[in-house]
Amino acid sequence: MADRIHILYIGNDPGEQQLLEEMLREALGDGLLMTWIDNFNEALWPLETSYYDLVFLDYHLDGRDTIELLRRSASSEGRSMPVVMLADNEDHLDDLEVIRQGAADYLSKQELSVSILKRSVRYAIERKKIEQRLLTLSHYDPLTGLANRNLFYLKLTDGIIQTLRGNQLLALFFLDLDHFKEINDTLGHPSGDRLLQEVSTRLKKATRASDTVARLGGDEFAIIATHLGTEDDITLLAKKLITSFNEPFNLGGTQVTTHTSIGIALCPVHGHDPDELLRHADLALYQAKAAGRNNFKFYDSELDARAQEYRALEQEMRHALHHRDFSLHYQPMFSSDGKQVIGVEALVRWFHKVRGMIAPGDFIPLAESSGLILPLGEQVLEMVCDQINQWQQMGMPEMLVAVNLSPTQFSDPDLVEKIIHILEEKGVSPQRIELEITENTLMETGPEVIERLTRLHDLGIKLAIDDFGTGYSSLSYLKKFPVHKLKIDRAFVKDVTTDQDDATIARSIIHLGQAMNLEIIAEGVETEDQLNFLRNEGCQQVQGFLFAKPMGADTLAKWLPQRHSSPPGHQASA
Repeated sequence: MADRIHILYIGNDPGEQQLLEEMLREALGDGLLMTWIDNFNEALWPLETSYYDLVFLDYHLDGRDTIELLRRSASSEGRSMPVVMLADNEDHLDDLEVIRQGAADYLSKQELSVSILKRSVRYAIERKKIEQRLLTLSHYDPLTGLANRNLFYLKLTDGIIQTLRGNQLLALFFLDLDHFKEINDTLGHPSGDRLLQEVSTRLKKATRASDTVARLGGDEFAIIATHLGTEDDITLLAKKLITSFNEPFNLGGTQVTTHTSIGIALCPVHGHDPDELLRHADLALYQAKAAGRNNFKFYDSELDARAQEYRALEQEMRHALHHRDFSLHYQPMFSSDGKQVIGVEALVRWFHKVRGMIAPGDFIPLAESSGLILPLGEQVLEMVCDQINQWQQMGMPEMLVAVNLSPTQFSDPDLVEKIIHILEEKGVSPQRIELEITENTLMETGPEVIERLTRLHDLGIKLAIDDFGTGYSSLSYLKKFPVHKLKIDRAFVKDVTTDQDDATIARSIIHLGQAMNLEIIAEGVETEDQLNFLRNEGCQQVQGFLFAKPMGADTLAKWLPQRHSSPPGHQASA
């Protein structure tokens, strides 16, 4: 806890204010600074700042309750202070509702003590630190410090709105590094990461302070430049970006030369929708690479030949859905001691008769953008139910089967009815199904989310938040959702034994789950060291190549009886 703590008390009882200050001073020592506000109308502005370390808010102020004050302050983007609500016993407040409205804690005045206050202050401040750390991760790339994809979309959307109101241009630069994979494979991932950091520094130096530089993933970067007058201005910036790669990069004593290719799309010339502009910039980048790399290209409608290929693949996907050419692989989920298979995750696969195996990273986004994810999702659930019935006929033990729900599926107003129909038609108990929903999906949808989740929960279906920590909004927001499991994203597990930030995040998620009585599962576990860290922190479940890779249903049926004879990390052969 900090040596000096500045606390704001909002209430209009001088006696209670004095008693609270005396108890806090005893609990926290002489480093306490306390400010008192006793007026409802004067209280909102301080709540919207981040000047104080902690706020104690009396439920009654000027003859009014302060739930609305708490609610309004919690909706302010600028507020980053934890708030502890104080109430009399006779108020009969719903403490869970108070937390939902944004409070960090809820205390009864009649039960206050020095020890309770000390615990509450420590808990509220430490939880806010975790929230701020996760909030930073949701907007900034941890490797480079640049804006990540989430913040990029926010900035691009805002830039488009401002551009359409004025008479200027917005330029979206989409770029990646030439031959980055070869550098990464030759020098190793640490050197590859160092190169990405150095590239980020040069891109920031080559752009204006008003421009947004983002890392979208891997070696892909994007730059949003606004308030540009002509295409000549954009050409000058593109040339400056290309030139910034002329000097070799120094990677710990090793000199590396790499260049960049850039695709450019303009608003409003080439579109005024974020996804449309990004798609056009991507097509222009493809053309720049085809023209010999180390150059830039503006989007041209003739580049849509690639889009035609995209549409052709969409038609083939429709054909595959009609003929049920998709299949499922299953990756087991284990108790953290590795002794018990507690379920499997169903993963959809597409083997094309001409193209061969098509990666999920290629056809799932296509299914999302085309709307085919809805029939594909239904077909996946039907296949899961058929497989559950087949395993039951084979005498295999009952297992939970996790199925991923995409954002488009979850936004479908008929989702619950479709799930009920499939389960009833197939005769499968809802208790056998777990639905995985990404954190971003939950945070970006409207108030109907809780109603939809509640209906699924009431059916007996288990609900898990996938990729937890990557799209973070607010820890207290979790209490709104009737979920039973958090799934730690593999990005945090990968370096959990070597990166202190990843270790802190993984530890925080595990401890959060314990405090909220939620199950925690970590995905992407590949080493014994990762497993030992997770197990020691109290993670109950794990999933990853250390135990088993995804496998077909028949292989799983043969593998399951044999796995008990093979220790973790040594898979039994099917």
